[in-house]
Order: sequence, then C-alpha cells, then structure tokens
Amino acid sequence: MNSSRNSGAYFTGMALIILYGVVLLRTAWISDDAAITLRVVLNTAHGWGPTYNIAERVQAFTHPLWFVLLALANAVLGNVFAVAFALSFALALLAFVLALRRGVATGWAVVCALVLIGSKAFVDYSGSGLENPLAYLLVALFVHGMTGDDDAPPQLAWLVFLASLIYLTRPDLGLLIAPLLVVAYWRSRHDWRRGAWQTLLGTSPAIVWTAFSLAYYGFPFPNTAYAKLGNNVDGWDLVRQGGYYFLDSLDRDPLTLLAIALAVVSGLRSNMVNRGLAFGIGIYLLYVARIGGDFMSGRFFAVPLFAAVLILARMPAIGGSMSAALAVAVAAVSLLSPGAPLMSDSRYSNEKLSLAGIADERGYYFQRWGLIAGSRERFVDLPAWPDASGALDIVELREVCGGLGYTGLYTGPWVHFVDRCGLSDPLLARLPPNINPNWRAGHFERTLPEGYLDSIRGSDNRIRDDRLKEYYDAIRLITRAPLDAPGRWDAIMQMNLGRYDNLIEREGYGAAPSLTLAAEALTTVRTEGSRWDAPGNIVFRRLFPVTVTFGALQTGKREIDLSFDSNDQYRLTFMRGARALGSLVLGPRPLPKGGLTRYVLPLPAGISTDGFDAVLVEALEGDGAYALGHFVVR
Repeated sequence: MNSSRNSGAYFTGMALIILYGVVLLRTAWISDDAAITLRVVLNTAHGWGPTYNIAERVQAFTHPLWFVLLALANAVLGNVFAVAFALSFALALLAFVLALRRGVATGWAVVCALVLIGSKAFVDYSGSGLENPLAYLLVALFVHGMTGDDDAPPQLAWLVFLASLIYLTRPDLGLLIAPLLVVAYWRSRHDWRRGAWQTLLGTSPAIVWTAFSLAYYGFPFPNTAYAKLGNNVDGWDLVRQGGYYFLDSLDRDPLTLLAIALAVVSGLRSNMVNRGLAFGIGIYLLYVARIGGDFMSGRFFAVPLFAAVLILARMPAIGGSMSAALAVAVAAVSLLSPGAPLMSDSRYSNEKLSLAGIADERGYYFQRWGLIAGSRERFVDLPAWPDASGALDIVELREVCGGLGYTGLYTGPWVHFVDRCGLSDPLLARLPPNINPNWRAGHFERTLPEGYLDSIRGSDNRIRDDRLKEYYDAIRLITRAPLDAPGRWDAIMQMNLGRYDNLIEREGYGAAPSLTLAAEALTTVRTEGSRWDAPGNIVFRRLFPVTVTFGALQTGKREIDLSFDSNDQYRLTFMRGARALGSLVLGPRPLPKGGLTRYVLPLPAGISTDGFDAVLVEALEGDGAYALGHFVVR
C-alpha cells in the first residue's frame, strides 16, 4: 500500500513539474527592463564595464546578483537571450520543486502546484529575464533552512548568507524575510558572540558588493532607487495608487491575492516559522502599497505569492477530499480569469493600459519578444557590439523616459541615452521630478537643466545654473573620472553624506516650466485644417505642458471647444487648486492634409458640478511638434 502511494505521489509530482515546464515555455518572454540589464551584460563582456552608458559609471539595474549570474553565464554561452532564458527556466523549475517538496507528505502538493501554475503574476515573471526565479529559489532555501522546531537554534550563518543574497537579488525583498531573520536571531540569543561572527560571515556578499558599488559607481544603492523614491508625489497619492495596483491584480489575476490572503491568515495561526513568513508577506505588501505599486501588473506580488505557497505547503496534512476540493477551486479561479497562464499561447497580446497607468507587461511585449511568438531570428541574431577600444566617443544622444531596454540593446554602445526618468542618469535621478497630476509609477520625468546636453556631448561641464553646475562637477568626478582620480573619494563621501544637497533648488527643478496662459487669450476659434503652426497657435513640447487658467471658478459649464494638431494625442486634466478632478484624452484624429483638428465635447457632469479653475494640457504621443489652437469653455 505504501509503495503504491509513493508511486502515485511520484508520478503526480512529475506530472505537475512537466505541466509547469510547458506553461513556462509557452509564456516565456524578455521584458524591456530585463533588456536594460542585458545591455549592461554586453558592455561588460566587451570591455566597457558594468554600466548602461559607456561614458559614465551608473548602476541602472536593481538586481546585482542576477546581473552577475547573467554576466558569468554569458561568458560561457555568448548569447544574452539564451542565457536569460536558460537561467530563468533552471532556477524557476528548481524553486517549483522545492516549494512542493514539503507539501507532498501533507496533501498540499497539488493545491500549491496549481496555485503557482494558475497565478499570472508568478508565471509571467518566471520566464521574463528578470530576477524573479532567483528570488523564488533563495526564498525557498531560506524557509527550508528554518527548522520546524521552534526552540532549536538554526544555522545562523547560512540563513544570514541567504538573506544577503536575497538583498542582492532585489533589496526590498529583505522586508519579506526580515521577521524570519528575527526569529533566527531569537533562537540563537544564548550565544551572541558566535552570532556576531556568523552575521559578519553571512553578510559578506552584501558587504563585498556594496564596497564595489561605492568604489566603482560611487553610491551604495542602484541608481534606480534614487530616481524612483525621490518622486515628488504626495504620500497619500502614492498609497491610493498602491490601492489601484491591488485592484488591478484582483481584476486581472484574482488567484494571486486570494492565495496570499489564505496563506497569511493560515500562517498567523500556525507555527513560528509560518507566522514569521506571514508577517513578512504582510510587511512587504504594506511597502508595495506605500510606494504606489509598480507599472508592471503583478510584478510585486509574484514573490509574495511564492512565499504564500511555502506557507501552505507547510500546513498540517489534509485529506484527499479536501485537497481535491481546493484544487478544483484553484483551477476554476485561474481558468475563469483573463490571461490565465494555462490558456496562454502564441496569440497572447494585451497592449491596453489601465486607467491607473498599469500595464500587462507580458501582454504588451509578448508578440515581439515572446519565445514562441517572436520571429525565427529574434533570439538568434544578436545585437552587434564592438569591443572597447580608443576614446569613449558618443556618436548620438537620445532623450527618452522609459523604454531603455530594447532601444538601448539594438543601438550599440555609441548611443548615449539621456533618460529623463533618471533610471540610467546620475544627475537627473537626483533632481526632483516635474509635478504631474497624471504621474505613472516608475516614470517620473525631470526637466533637463540648461546646458546639460552640451555637457554630455563635450568634455566639460556647461550647465548654466552655477549651483547645479557645482553639483554636477561632483557627479562627473564620481562617475566619469578615473577610479583613482584625485578628490574622487572625497566627492563620493561628501555626496553620500548629503553635503551637496543644498546646491539643488528643489522648488525650481521640481516644477516643470509649464507655459501658463489665460483662457481669454485663446478664444479665437480656429478653422479645422488650418496650419498647426500658424501665428497665434501655442506650440509646445511634450515635456513642458500648457496650463490654461480662468479668472473665476468655472461651474455649470456644459461643453469645451478646442483645437489641436491633428496627428497627435493630448490629455486635458481639469484642476481645482492643486486637486485634479478628472481628465480627457483626445486624438489623434488625422486630417488628409494635416493641420488643426477641432473638438467640441460635453464636459463630464462631475467636473461641471464641482467647478474648475485651470486645465493642464499635455501632449502624450505624436511627432514631437504639438500645438493648441483655441480653447473655449461654455
């Protein structure tokens, strides 16, 4: 009888592993954020160093350990795409097996496997080229390193070592395992001297990387952290956006949050290890809400979902009927959800953003960069990359905000990307973003200081603001001068201690130089089809919106009559003081011969009732030349 049960468990386990492997292959893709790291891998492999733009040393990736693994594997395989897929598949499958191992003996294995296979968040980022599979494996090893005996002292050095690797995989994941680490230290409290030595030994990977980061990049944390956390957004607005991120997951992928909730509630009523992990998941989810979530749907829920499955797999044994009922419920919730992983094939696509600016990232890129959806040559023809030689000549400058991955991967190292979002730019990451009521998580645009582009093209600092010029002198010394340049270490110390912060006039750089116009100046109605750049029209850039102001609060108005350049897309945001009441997106509405397109639209009832005193006019997409003709409210 036992032999029959063991055989059944073995074949069930193998069937689940094969099923996950098939789903993983069908959904594998390379995300744009992963392509950012692949550009750094290519720069490293060809002698330019571990940086995004070859002219300055900047850590544009958030996952040092994942980058190191990619770089080492690329040295062997020589194909960055094959490396990303191979590492992702191997680590994801190993983590999947470790997650199920404990559940086989308790009847939870099938339920846990179906949760993982049915979770869009878990599957989407298992084969995306990002660090998730490595995070899954390290979290599984960490939890398995915690013995089930609440009083037994753990192998503290091993656990701290794993915690250090998790930090290097993605720093914020430290919150997820922090309560378990506290439990480990509590169990080791009787031998504090040994615990101190084990801590020093275990944290050595994080210490070594941080020392390297300071010496090479000049900063202890990724450049992306400085760019995203200094976002100039009110705390409650971030929390509200975080709430939208949770709602987006419930809409697209309800199984993920439901499974997390079940695991947290169950874990809090279980043993100390499960309680610690449940607390860690809760802390991490609060952090996700506090920072406003992410622009990638489900990304920040993938690792908590895996941790939740580790809790469920460690729960007390359940009978066959109970496990069967749970398995059916899990499968039903997954299959009835849009974008269910089991139903995903080469036709999968979803390029629509939610109203909160959250994207189904795999759906957006899969048709071009999916393993089974891309062209035959997609992952065989590698980007042409020259070896480092001679001077670091910049052939071309390109301004972007986001989309650094594939654009940077196929332009070669000679193109320098000026990232207005600051992810790869050492100066812009430290300037306050422009105030924008329609901000999108992870995309906080900065205004380029006067003279900044000339400074990047040339060999000297040409910024016109004297105080900011002094600040940028220190940045250039840290990121562009030789590593042993005189004064560089002093600049690194002073910069990280905040001694240069007073040189940034934050109010001046935090507000975009928006053109402000009185509505009375825009009342001359333009003829549809008239020249977009005719005298009297307001021509502006995407980075610098136009604010139309009214002398009094506009209430009871019924419609808006305005004209825009016909081949562009615009957004109107109705403001009352500093509060955004709502927005409208217009265009493009191309005309055969070009020119202005006229819009006459009813005002939304809520905006008409509440009243507004200004309208923010932003260019969203187009040819780079944007124009507003007339603007009448009646």
